[in-house]
Amino acid sequence: MVTLKHITANNTHLSSATKNLTAVFLGATNGIGLGTLKALTTHTDSPTIFVVGRKASSLSDLIANTLKPLNSNATFHPIIASDLTLISSTKDAAQQIVNFKGIEKIDLLVMSPGYISLLREMSPEGVDRLTAIRYYSRMRFLMTLLPLLRKSSNPRVVSVLGAGQEGQLWPEDWTMEKHWGLANAAGASGSLKTLMLEQLSEKEENKNISFVHLFPGLVGDTGLKFEGLGFITNALLVWIGRPLVWLFSRSGAEAGERVLYAATSEK
Repeated sequence: MVTLKHITANNTHLSSATKNLTAVFLGATNGIGLGTLKALTTHTDSPTIFVVGRKASSLSDLIANTLKPLNSNATFHPIIASDLTLISSTKDAAQQIVNFKGIEKIDLLVMSPGYISLLREMSPEGVDRLTAIRYYSRMRFLMTLLPLLRKSSNPRVVSVLGAGQEGQLWPEDWTMEKHWGLANAAGASGSLKTLMLEQLSEKEENKNISFVHLFPGLVGDTGLKFEGLGFITNALLVWIGRPLVWLFSRSGAEAGERVLYAATSEK
């Protein structure tokens, strides 16, 4: 594993290597995504960054009180997506970026939205919400932005999910109606993501795009939501589970530096 010292040294030199950088972050209001967003903001000179989130007020607060103090030369554009478990909502958010006045290219796309649920909840679009936010919505977002990524001289796409944690797929049961479970859903999403990125990388029109699927390990302050749990179970996770996770995990800040390194390193 690459040492944090080497990663930090690489990231601190990004300001001289990245000029007029345009980046898009999907799922960066907390956890790993936020750590990566803060790292990019800190280590680049005058980036233009589109930040996708659910609430305008939360995005405004994030930009004004967290991001701008890190880099006063950075330009941030909030993009609203009311529900990232809906493919249509994610597509609309991507289309807002495509239609944004003055945008010419996208150099970096980082996607990391998600949550944990023990329930199989179907969306109005006929897809279980957990798999939608981990795979289908992300891929619709990426496909909509591909034309702008192709206009960059060195485009990178990073999806933070479960590289190395892929699981079984059931072609006769894509919606996992008969095979649903937390582990099955996680493994299937990871496999779908890896296969999709490999397929995209093989297309001639995408030959200059670097596609990265990664799993940065356990992160103590990831910000993941737990749904489908009772009050007592939730309380146990907060008061007992999370402190235990901290013993075997890294911080969101370190994970963010590692994701940024994976997104920008030539190796």
